[in-house]
Amino acid sequence: MKDKSQVVITTAELQRALAVLCKHLEEMDQAEIKLPAHLYWWVPPDQLYNPCEEPDDLALGDLGDNWDQIVRIAQGNDEPITYAFVWLAEVLRAVGHSAKG
Repeated sequence: MKDKSQVVITTAELQRALAVLCKHLEEMDQAEIKLPAHLYWWVPPDQLYNPCEEPDDLALGDLGDNWDQIVRIAQGNDEPITYAFVWLAEVLRAVGHSAKG
C-alpha cells in the first residue's frame, strides 16, 4: 500500500512536468504572462504544512523579488540554492492563477 503521509517525486519527473506545462502555455499563445500583483501572503513552512492549526504568522512575499532571484540564478549571476524552489513555486502559483486555459 502506498504511504500517503509523504509524496515522493524525482527531478526527472519535475523537469518533464515543467517542460510540458510551459509548452502548453506557448501552444495557447501565452509565452508571456502578466501576473496579477506583486505581493502575496507568505506562510512559514511549519504552519503551511500543518492543516490542524490556522496560521498566525503571515508575512508578505514579493513576486517581483522572487522572479528576479530566479532569473539571476538562471543567468548564472547567482549560485543555485534549494530555497529557490520556494521562490519559483510562488511564481508558478501566480502563473497558474493568471494564465488562460
